[in-house]
Amino acid sequence: MKYNWPGNIRELENVLQRAVVLVEKEIITPQELPFYIRCVNEDIKVKTDSVDFSKPLLDTVKEITEDVEKQIIIKALNRTNWNRTEAAQLLQVSRKSLFNKMKRFNLLESLESEE
Repeated sequence: MKYNWPGNIRELENVLQRAVVLVEKEIITPQELPFYIRCVNEDIKVKTDSVDFSKPLLDTVKEITEDVEKQIIIKALNRTNWNRTEAAQLLQVSRKSLFNKMKRFNLLESLESEE
């Protein structure tokens, strides 16, 4: 309910059609919706509950840092209605840098599947 739906009814229709096709249950819950919709207005959370102590500390910190970076990028994209130029300005990074990070975090696929 908090998502802005910048694509209006077409975006909503696409998300629901995709969920109907992919979800095998009778009820579609928020967990079945794309991540960028679920995370709107949520606080950024660092997940340390399931730390794998068999990994070196640097690897664990890198994973957590990447997760936080992804969450921040998604928040910026949501705030700018997924306008990459505006999100890059908001994050104070180049548009190319944002594009590369979106590619690394598989955020381009989320965007393209909704168009």
